[in-house]
Amino acid sequence: MISGVGFSASLDSRCGRLSSAEADLNVLVELTEQNDLSLMALATMLHFSVDAIVERPGLRNVADLIETLKLPPPFARTQSGGMALEARAAIRTMVGNRAGAVADLRATGEIFDALRASPRFTSWRSRLALPCRTPTARRPLCWRPRSASSLAASIRRGLGIAQRAVGLLARGEEGIDELRDSVATLRNSPAPLELARSLAEVARRCEGATAAGRRASTCARRLISRSAATPNGSSSGSRTSCG
Repeated sequence: MISGVGFSASLDSRCGRLSSAEADLNVLVELTEQNDLSLMALATMLHFSVDAIVERPGLRNVADLIETLKLPPPFARTQSGGMALEARAAIRTMVGNRAGAVADLRATGEIFDALRASPRFTSWRSRLALPCRTPTARRPLCWRPRSASSLAASIRRGLGIAQRAVGLLARGEEGIDELRDSVATLRNSPAPLELARSLAEVARRCEGATAAGRRASTCARRLISRSAATPNGSSSGSRTSCG
């Protein structure tokens, strides 16, 4: 039963059904407290449910669980350890612990690079590029999302996330073009939450001053409302206060 609930939460999270994912994750926490669940299984379920955990305030208890997970050194160097570290990095980014997030993502990258993990499985490159950016850097770490793009040529969700990261790092029209490319890629993918995030960034960059910016803002709000996401200010760009 625990596995069924966990995988249901993971699927709902990936498909943008955040209310359903939240309900399943709260049940999962209760079942985990009552039963022994392997760290490997828990890491897998939390990794694939991290979008819901970041977006839903009602899952703050799950976010706290991820932050306090104890990862034995041998386990932390495995694929499951990388999944747990990436989930923890997303939580640390959400709460503003930039240094902790970067450390976790660099450790994640060492594991997943060695395993040749694709963007269908992990977004660690794009997640790492964003907290590493600085106001004075011209194109900080742009090779990371570009690398993700080349690896994800046929994987729309991973490619769209990577394009959004490049757009957020770039300035001016170049950045807007990358964000629009992300929207175009994600429009035909089964990832409505990621599409909403990219639309929100287009609207924010355009500041609602153009018809395109206003349309992007409207579409983003509609998609986020459909997913029942409550933006928590994460670096993934799910803000909707634009335009």
